[in-house]
Amino acid sequence: MKVKNILVKTCDFIEKSELKDALEATSMTDEQQALVSKLVRYFNYVQNEIATEYIPVIHRETVSAKDKLEYSKLSKTVNEIMYIKGSDGKRISFRTFPDKITFSGTICEVTYSFIPEENTLTDDILYLIPERVYAYGIAREFYLFEGLTDKATMFENRFKSSIQNLFKKGKNIVLPVREWL
Repeated sequence: MKVKNILVKTCDFIEKSELKDALEATSMTDEQQALVSKLVRYFNYVQNEIATEYIPVIHRETVSAKDKLEYSKLSKTVNEIMYIKGSDGKRISFRTFPDKITFSGTICEVTYSFIPEENTLTDDILYLIPERVYAYGIAREFYLFEGLTDKATMFENRFKSSIQNLFKKGKNIVLPVREWL
C-alpha cells in the first residue's frame, strides 16, 4: 500500500475532492503540492504514533558486542529494547540508557521495536493497517492544525476506536444450554 493511496482516501474525509483528482492524475498546482506535503508530514506523525503507542514494529538484528551496545550501531531507530540474546541463544538481562544498553558478557542478537523512517508520497508503507485508519489519523491532524477542533475530535475518536478494534480478537458467543420443561 502506498502513501499516495492513503492520501486519496484522506481527501474524502477532509472534503478535498479536487486534490483527490489531482493525486490520481499526478498533476498538481503549487498550492495542491503544498497541501500534499502537509498531508505526507501528517501521515508520518500518525505512523510514528501507531508504532510508538499502539502497535510496535519489531525488528531482530544480529550484532556482536561486549558489555555495551550503542543504539547508533543498530540499523533502525530504537523505540524499546525487547530482549537480547547471548551466543548460547539464552536471554541476557540488560539496562537501558538514552544512548545505549549495558549487559554482562557478549551478545549476538537484539530484538527491539523501532520508529519507522519518514515516508514520501510514492513510498510503500510498512504496516498492514487499513488505509481508512491512517486516513482518520491524517484527517485528525489536518483539522487540528486548521483549528477545527470539533472535526479533529470526531476523527480522533474514529482513529482510536479503529485502533482498538484492530486489537479485538474474534470471540465465540457461547449461549447457555437451554433447559426444556
